[in-house]
Amino acid sequence: ALWLLARRNLSGAQGFAAGALSGAGFALFENVTRGVGAEEWTLLVLLRSGTALLHIFTSGLVGYGMALAWRERAYLKLALAYLAAVALHGLWNGSVVAMALAVLPAALEGSAAPVGLYWVAAGPLVVLTLAVGMFALLLWGNRALRPPVGAADPAAMADTE
Repeated sequence: ALWLLARRNLSGAQGFAAGALSGAGFALFENVTRGVGAEEWTLLVLLRSGTALLHIFTSGLVGYGMALAWRERAYLKLALAYLAAVALHGLWNGSVVAMALAVLPAALEGSAAPVGLYWVAAGPLVVLTLAVGMFALLLWGNRALRPPVGAADPAAMADTE
C-alpha cells in the first residue's frame, strides 16, 4: 500500500505510520479469515496478538525505510530496515515451526513426552521476548519519531500560504 504514496514525499515518521497501518490491516485480515466461532475468538486474539504486533512493527520498519529512500535517497537505510524485518519475521516463524516440530513426533506416536523438549521450552521464550521487544520498540519509535513540542505542523503551514 505504501507504493501508492511514493510521490508524496513522506517523512520517516509518516512512512513508519503508513507501514504500521498496512501491517495492522494485514494482521486483521489474516486473523479474521481464520473462521473461528465467537467462543474461540478471545483465545484467537490472545494467541495471535503477538503475530499482529510482528506484522505491525516489521511493516512500519519497512515503511520507514521506504520513505527515507524516496525522500533522502537513503537506500542503505531501506536495505537495513528490510533485512531487520526479514530477520525478525524469520526468527519468529522459525521459533513457532521448531516448537511445532518438537511436539509433532510425540503427538503422532501417542507418547506423552515431546522429542524436542528444548524447543518446547525455548520457543515460547523466543516468541515472548520478540513480542515484548517489538512492543517496546513501537513505544520508543512513537516517542522518537514524534515532532518536538511546539514545532510547526507542515500541513497547517501549507494551508496558510
